[in-house]
Amino acid sequence: MKKRKTAPSFEMALKTGILPGYMQCWSQERLQAVKELYKVIVEKQDADLGKIIVAGVPCGGGKSSLLKGLAVMAAERMLSLVMMTDNNQRLHDDIEDYLLFPVPADQIGRNQLIPQ
Repeated sequence: MKKRKTAPSFEMALKTGILPGYMQCWSQERLQAVKELYKVIVEKQDADLGKIIVAGVPCGGGKSSLLKGLAVMAAERMLSLVMMTDNNQRLHDDIEDYLLFPVPADQIGRNQLIPQ
């Protein structure tokens, strides 16, 4: 059985390419909304038993980009994830692209996540 890895911070996931690289070009306002969702999902921020968090995110707000990164993290054994999609091929392609073309180690700093 493979050992579970630790999920990176939002900033590290963005920097190392776990989250799509184009997100680095987004405004701070747009990134902040996605960052808050990331923290709730990955870091279990505000995770009380019986609490349901509903986030209204408009079209273009980063939902698909966040899910792409979360799917990669689940494939890398950093978290468990349940997803629903109407396009399994797109999800497969997103994960496969990352796993086949990870960020080279020389593009990230020491002690940071290196995709395997």
